[in-house]
Amino acid sequence: MGYAIETLKAYNEQVRGLFTTGAVTVRPDEFEVLRKHNGIPGTTNDAQLLYVEGGLFTDCCLERPVMNLTINPQRALGNAIPVIRRNTQVSKYAFLTDIAEPPGALPINPCDDPPQVGDLAACFMETRKGRISLATKTLELDRIIQRYCEGMTTDLYIVGDVRGVSSGIASGMQENLILMAEATVMRQFQLLARGLQQKVLRMFWTGDPTNAAVNTVGGGERQFWGLEYLVADDYGTKPWVTGTDCDKLNSDIKDFEGTCVGAANATTGQGLYEYMQTLEETITTKASFYGYSSVEWVIVMRPEMWAAVTKILPCEMLSGNCSTPLVGTSPLAANVSIDVSGMGIATLRQQLQSSQRLDLNGRTYRVIIDDSMPVTTVAGPPATHESDIYFLPLRVEGQPVLFWDTADYRAVDQALRPVPGGLGGLRGWHDGGLTLSIVSSLNYCFSITSKMEPGLVLLAPHLAGRIEGVRACRIQAAPIWN
Repeated sequence: MGYAIETLKAYNEQVRGLFTTGAVTVRPDEFEVLRKHNGIPGTTNDAQLLYVEGGLFTDCCLERPVMNLTINPQRALGNAIPVIRRNTQVSKYAFLTDIAEPPGALPINPCDDPPQVGDLAACFMETRKGRISLATKTLELDRIIQRYCEGMTTDLYIVGDVRGVSSGIASGMQENLILMAEATVMRQFQLLARGLQQKVLRMFWTGDPTNAAVNTVGGGERQFWGLEYLVADDYGTKPWVTGTDCDKLNSDIKDFEGTCVGAANATTGQGLYEYMQTLEETITTKASFYGYSSVEWVIVMRPEMWAAVTKILPCEMLSGNCSTPLVGTSPLAANVSIDVSGMGIATLRQQLQSSQRLDLNGRTYRVIIDDSMPVTTVAGPPATHESDIYFLPLRVEGQPVLFWDTADYRAVDQALRPVPGGLGGLRGWHDGGLTLSIVSSLNYCFSITSKMEPGLVLLAPHLAGRIEGVRACRIQAAPIWN
């Protein structure tokens, strides 16, 4: 938990005012402006307390277990990729895109000058971090140590998981079972971390720093580019890409046009398995031409999609269909079907479900289920869940090519070392330096503000692809997190 505990200890030992000692005269209306813009907490407790008068669980008859009914993502690709900590504002990467053909005329005589070798051409990609932050409501010292009465049950615990997956930036503050019984301040830290991580999960796929609805003019809230924009076929026009022949960075994008898994696409007449094989063949062939001998790819999809794939794809993989007409002279023959290799289909389906791996063109790929991927749901009946299937590189020749790029707040201590007392001990990093928290105080009231600056880097978009518009068609809609 790093300095988070030290921050709280320092606060409990001595509540420090925001202003220096001396006479400060501020009119009430000016005070509200200062409080808003300088992070000063309010004058009364407005944070939710569980065991004081009017609290959520001030019922002496409550038994200890509390059943969780909140929906939280439990699986995410963002949790499976590495994190690189650095405090650079901009990171820039180069791509060799061309070696020009030798210019000039061919030599006529044996000793004539030959053409000279051609020049190199390059494309450059620039990446920047986002910025997200959350704050607690105002907490009052007296209130956080009180409880309604002696008979209060204060050792409640949650059955289930209210935290969800950590989005790749794990937090030691988020132990689920102690959320109800933990001290009030630590509970606020847990809720802060949960909120930050769920914002990061959404940005991982759909982050767009040009969307005015989710980015602020001054940069207080700034998204990073999500995978929907990084896995794309328009790199020749991307604002963060410059140079020559940048369209060589294009990903392979295919459109299944809203077709259900198990049905043939109306335009091509092909099923999903053929689309996946073609996508894989195209990208692996490119990798071979580029001289990459070792690439680690994964297939990423939503859980509803994987359920449909394991149910239907074995039929396409083995025979192209799950049944065939019974040939014969009987008048019933036209209305009777027999299974094609029913045992083989059942065996293959079970193998897919247990291994969570998929064979394409003789090569086997790990399937990662992601609960946070965007999805469009129609309740039906019949119900449909429409989303994309991604084919993503994680490493090329041992080099990570999909990773988090985040600020490292461990450097804050060194930067503040020339200042006696720093910020009075009311600030600290946690989660290995990925999150910075500040405690702001006003006499006996205080609030906590935490922020992160994560970014997402995909160094090999040319080795990535996706199939858009794939539908999992079901009897009923599945519960989803959004």
